[in-house]
Amino acid sequence: MKILFASHTFIGSTFVVGSHHLANTFAKMGHEVLHISTPITPLHVLNIRNDEIKKRFKLCLSKNKYIGNPKNIVPFKLIPSRFLLFDNKLFKLKLRRILKKTEFLSIDVLFIDEPTFYPICDIVHCNSIIYRPTDIYSKMRNNIKLDILEKRILKKSRSFIATSEPVYKHIRNLNKSVQGKIIENGVDVSHFMQTFDVPDAYKSISGLKIIYVGALDKRIDIDAFLVLARNFPKISIIVVGPITKDKREVLHRYSNIFILGSIDYKLLPAYLQNADIGLLPLNDDPSNNGRSPMKLYEYAASGLIPISRYTDELSRRNRKQQFLYLYKNYNELISYIKLVLNFGTDELLSRKIALKNISQNKSWNKIAISIIKDLSDRCE
Repeated sequence: MKILFASHTFIGSTFVVGSHHLANTFAKMGHEVLHISTPITPLHVLNIRNDEIKKRFKLCLSKNKYIGNPKNIVPFKLIPSRFLLFDNKLFKLKLRRILKKTEFLSIDVLFIDEPTFYPICDIVHCNSIIYRPTDIYSKMRNNIKLDILEKRILKKSRSFIATSEPVYKHIRNLNKSVQGKIIENGVDVSHFMQTFDVPDAYKSISGLKIIYVGALDKRIDIDAFLVLARNFPKISIIVVGPITKDKREVLHRYSNIFILGSIDYKLLPAYLQNADIGLLPLNDDPSNNGRSPMKLYEYAASGLIPISRYTDELSRRNRKQQFLYLYKNYNELISYIKLVLNFGTDELLSRKIALKNISQNKSWNKIAISIIKDLSDRCE
């Protein structure tokens, strides 16, 4: 099959997202895959020192972007989507040229997880358009107009895949006639279960290690790190991911907080496997309600005990599998850390084995196979 992804995040980003895993998995299964991500614009030049922006420009200008499987393309666009959400004819023309050059004007499946890619629905000749939202975008980006774009995509879609129950309900409210289902984000099991040596950065970090991997954006509770550092001075708290100067200064108040910055996804398992607890300190931002965080299964696959701030969605999942400790306040967070510290060797080992088994059932390979099966069943 020819499979096209229109996604919010480019392959090669520090943040490896679901569309990347699915694109790579489908390609390994023998399908022909093209992955297009949100465009780079002249306005991005103002932030050219940012590593992610540099990578996007490099991909956009690359002579090899039409080679490989999956093909990985970052298009160029004159006007950013936030200034021109609707009826961008120039962008539509650009997309058509890309699809013609890659021979993807006629395809079998189009997956869209970025609402601003709605024009692509009118360009491709496609058997199945599947909308795959990963967040409630209008809340996440504080822009209600994105609901309008989602409605346009849903009118063209054969079905939708939501990565969480809140996202499913949101999409169902926008369009009650399109078939949909919940398929949570998964984990690259083989990657995170490989055995890695202790990373050099850990050789000067002693004691039990609590690690957080990801962006320190508006959805993360910075104070949670400070609470842990203050209450557990002998525990090392490791933060992996891009961080702004002001947040770095806040976290550096405590000598047992170690900020390692962005780490290549290929090397990430080494940092997780040699830590003890995986942390997801969400805050009260409404967009957290719809999140389907891959990192919790990545923590589990690496043998970490996952501890996260409570959300209704994570509680729903935990009722089925019981693999998370979910705290509602700092007192509960501290209690769960103490609980893990008191685990005996046998109990800790049995929990790690159970966590790895749970993560294996969430592999991207299994998810990709189930999606292909659904597509085949509908075509019969």
